[in-house]
Amino acid sequence: MVSAKEFVKKVLKVYIESVEGSSVLPWVDAFYTVVSLTEIEQNLNELLSDEMAYRISDLGTFYYPRIKEIWDSFTNEEKIEVINGIVSGIASYGLKELLKSAAEDILKWRGPSERQKAIRAAKEFLSGKIDFDIFAYRVIEALWPTSEERTERHGEIVDFWKGVELSDYVNEKELKRMVKEDFLDVLEAYGSEGQAGPY
Repeated sequence: MVSAKEFVKKVLKVYIESVEGSSVLPWVDAFYTVVSLTEIEQNLNELLSDEMAYRISDLGTFYYPRIKEIWDSFTNEEKIEVINGIVSGIASYGLKELLKSAAEDILKWRGPSERQKAIRAAKEFLSGKIDFDIFAYRVIEALWPTSEERTERHGEIVDFWKGVELSDYVNEKELKRMVKEDFLDVLEAYGSEGQAGPY
């Protein structure tokens, strides 16, 4: 029979493939998916019910009877492990895509001043001087530097914050790793004028 870890890995693989094959923003899809998986009333019977098996089967091209069969084979402890693994995996995926996209957009559309602002924010978050929400706000200021732009791009900023909320489901060590590898390292891989080269 499939182990809990193998099951989580398979579900995440199929979910990510389905998102990558669509036109939806990955962090927005991840946000709504996490909401769907965590909005079930937080009592043990609800969390471990067939409803959760159905929601898991809805994450990709899964055959519900097969998912339910696997779900029913798990102990309660394994079911909780599966739920936590899927939620944190989807949240990590969405947040990673948000950070990569933000770094690439800053390099593509913004100048050295905004790039430096984003780099400083990342370093301050990694050193513990600011929390993740303040870091995210400073990234928004780098992406959309003027109040006029922030008004015009209100919808994009709302979507950005949906991605930020995924950080609630990612542990701090993983969060810092993503900010370093998927955001800061991307920005620092380019010269001050946005050209590839040493920082």
